[in-house]
Amino acid sequence: MDEKWQPTIDQINGPISRTWDFISDEATELMEELQCPPEFLAEMLKSIASKFEEGGSATTEWNEKVKKG
Repeated sequence: MDEKWQPTIDQINGPISRTWDFISDEATELMEELQCPPEFLAEMLKSIASKFEEGGSATTEWNEKVKKG
């Protein structure tokens, strides 16, 4: 099967939409709690995304990056 995966309308309107809203709300709350610039959250989210593109998990890499400063 060479076709690129595409979500169904039900998936878009259900779990994808709920998760999108949840992640966005959590990121906004974290930014407000930390009083950090949006660029910090963008970098964090990009790090998470890049690991998913590689088929892995971003948790360890991000934790190591933050510890090193």
